Amino acid sequence: MRRQSDLSWFKQHYGECLYTVRITASEEVRKQRGWVFTPGIDDAESECDLDNMTDWDQEVDNSNDPGKVDELLHHLTTLCSQRLSSATRSTGKKI
Repeated sequence: MRRQSDLSWFKQHYGECLYTVRITASEEVRKQRGWVFTPGIDDAESECDLDNMTDWDQEVDNSNDPGKVDELLHHLTTLCSQRLSSATRSTGKKI
């Protein structure tokens, strides 16, 4: 997802089962990882349209602790499994 319009589409079509996560890293860390700002690309709508969004379900700073992303992935995997199980029980249909 790259734009606010993308997020709006997912909210409209998937509503309550949508779970949004924003993963960020400081500019300093991104540079240490080899990122170089490229005008016309890194300041384009497709790269920064979501920067001012604040209603994420979860935000993770991926600047210094690689374990945080692993922890997040475990959390999301568990959350997805629980939601699928719940949806299967409530609808009686296998998803």
